[in-house]
Amino acid sequence: MRSQNVPIIWLNWGNRPDLLNISAGLRHVYNPAGGGIGLGVPPQKNHAPVFTEGSWAAAVVDE
Repeated sequence: MRSQNVPIIWLNWGNRPDLLNISAGLRHVYNPAGGGIGLGVPPQKNHAPVFTEGSWAAAVVDE
C-alpha cells in the first residue's frame, strides 16, 4: 500500500491492566477454553501481558 502512496494508519489498542475497558465476551475471544494466553495474560517467555497498556506487547515503535 505504501508503494501506491496509500496512507497507512495504525491504531494502538492497549487494554487497562484490570481489563475493565473490554467486554467479557471479547476477553474470551483470544482464549476460549480459558487455559491459554489471552488478553492481559503474561506469556511465560517475556512476561509482557498481551495488549496491556504500558507493556512491551502494546508498545508503538518507530520503523
